[in-house]
Amino acid sequence: YLYEAQKVQVTALGYSYLALCYFMKGDFDKSIQIYSNAITDFPKEPYFYACRCVLNRCLDDDEGAFYDYQVAKRLDFNYHSMLEWHEHLSYLETLKMDQLELQELESTWEQDPERLDVLTKLALEYVHIYDYQKAIRLYSQGINMADNQAEWYVYRAAIYSKLTLYIEALEDCNQALSIDENCVSAYILRAKLLECLHEHDAALEDYRKAASLNPEHTAIYEERASLFERLGKFEDAIVDYSKLIALMKDDFYPYVLRADMFERIGKQEEALLDYNRAIDLNPYYSDLYQYRAAIRESLGDKVGAESDLQKFEELDEE
Repeated sequence: YLYEAQKVQVTALGYSYLALCYFMKGDFDKSIQIYSNAITDFPKEPYFYACRCVLNRCLDDDEGAFYDYQVAKRLDFNYHSMLEWHEHLSYLETLKMDQLELQELESTWEQDPERLDVLTKLALEYVHIYDYQKAIRLYSQGINMADNQAEWYVYRAAIYSKLTLYIEALEDCNQALSIDENCVSAYILRAKLLECLHEHDAALEDYRKAASLNPEHTAIYEERASLFERLGKFEDAIVDYSKLIALMKDDFYPYVLRADMFERIGKQEEALLDYNRAIDLNPYYSDLYQYRAAIRESLGDKVGAESDLQKFEELDEE
């Protein structure tokens, strides 16, 4: 019946059901074939690459799994977290046994299950060892206990997003905002989720709202600039990276991000100035010299480019 449905209309959902059907029957090769067909028809859908990555891992095809992981991550960075979680599933108990701090927190929590400060730390420890499902259960407990429930809904939504459970994450963000309409972190996270669902206008509106509530919150400009970049709106991205630089004057990284945007729109001189400033702030980061070398060469400064490449090699060897 699935094949008949696909003959009538080829859909992403049809492919996902077909592949899942073969997976549940244990026919991994056929399932991979279906995912490959889906990728041909829907090349920008990260889900299919992620699923094929998991199957390639099952079949010990490390090269194929790594390729699919890289593509899925590039299309939607949350798949990086989800695939890391999957990779660590079989090691969770071992990871837990190796974490003395986690064991101490567990003991403290058992003795006094009313302490929210302990619950917060415990949930984070489980996030660090990739036990996202346990973290979700702990954040759910926190929601029932906390006075500031909005914050705890955002915590749980962030973990849902790591597992690419976007509907659940959106529901938590909406719940947080129904409790506290000025919850900036909920707007930022919801904007990121909306982008994953290709609702770009709604995502930009959430960033606008967050910026109006807290104009000095650096994550707003970094995340929105990144969205502008993916949308090809490089000038808008430059505006936001400039705001980020104004808020983080001593951090080299925003200069690197803006320099890349200047390069993309052909403003090499401006890019060079940003790389110069980034190197002033962090002269030991080798990659900066390689980036600046490319700019200098494009501007005809071969001596400067060679000097930068030499410095890059020296630092890289260290």
